[in-house]
Amino acid sequence: MTFAQIIKAKRQDLNMTQSELSEKLFVSNKTISNWETGKTMPDLDNVLYIAKVLRLSLDQLLLEDNNMINHIKRVQEIKATKKMTWVSYITNSMFFLMFSTQSFFGQLTVPILVMMLIGALANIWVLFHFLSKADSLGDKEPSMIKVTNNKTLVVTAVLAVIALISTILVH
Repeated sequence: MTFAQIIKAKRQDLNMTQSELSEKLFVSNKTISNWETGKTMPDLDNVLYIAKVLRLSLDQLLLEDNNMINHIKRVQEIKATKKMTWVSYITNSMFFLMFSTQSFFGQLTVPILVMMLIGALANIWVLFHFLSKADSLGDKEPSMIKVTNNKTLVVTAVLAVIALISTILVH
């Protein structure tokens, strides 16, 4: 049996409506309907709540359906990838601060500026890599991935141009 079939059958065995189950799990009726039809799958936290509310073992829920295990792995990988994008955002912000505060703390030598620019550009590439990876792991349409990445590219390019202009003005 699939995950969707298991939760639907167990809910019906307990004479519970989708509405009653949704209240116990703190989700919408539509969410329960989507889970039971296999349109979407819950995250790991909701799987634990489902097991508790429907009095099912995790073995029954997870091991019966390989798709569920793959879904949970993919969700965990997306979360890890998104954390890595934040590291890139933070280091890019640090590069920007280093470029823009030269007039206050003293000018950097040209070789150090070049190394910092190379580091910033490499960091931008890493950022796009992780954003693309997170989008490809998710259930987004390719056109939506392109729009999201284009917005990120524009913001990053604007920050890079501001950093370069401030560096040139300082020297």
